[in-house]
Amino acid sequence: DNEGVDLEVDYTIPPEGMRWLLQYGITSQDAELYKLGWNHEAQMLVLVNMPDYYQGRNFSGKGPKYLSRGRKPLLFYGGGGTIVCVEDVVSAIKIAKAGHTGVPLLGSSISQDLQEALISRRSPVILWLDRDKAKEAVLASRNLYSKGVDCSVRITAKDPKEYSKCYRDWE
Repeated sequence: DNEGVDLEVDYTIPPEGMRWLLQYGITSQDAELYKLGWNHEAQMLVLVNMPDYYQGRNFSGKGPKYLSRGRKPLLFYGGGGTIVCVEDVVSAIKIAKAGHTGVPLLGSSISQDLQEALISRRSPVILWLDRDKAKEAVLASRNLYSKGVDCSVRITAKDPKEYSKCYRDWE
């Protein structure tokens, strides 16, 4: 059901949304670059807004923390050599800021479309998921590796967005 996917987005993010982004090192310049915005009606920080998909962080105090609707798109942030697949958009932006390519899975599974894109890009891939998704990460990594992708897994206690800008320990 893609009805209502067309969101009204204000690209001036109110203080509560900016405070939330800043705690992860995402600045107003980053918000502008990655087209993050605000939906007043839902009180939602809009992280992805495309014709047939949106995802946002809910600030209304009611309902789930994240809201999304539509068909999940393939998103690549940045353009560095190593592709780092993570669960969420803010983590992907942090990966891009560190000089790599961040791919938000918008969940924790790798779609057929993304699998094909990773195979064709021929870049090393890191699947960086949190501890509760370790089993899925290892299975997905083995699957990609069997298709010729140089793929490794990184499991941490928290999402990548929770860590500082210094990702030098990846290489």
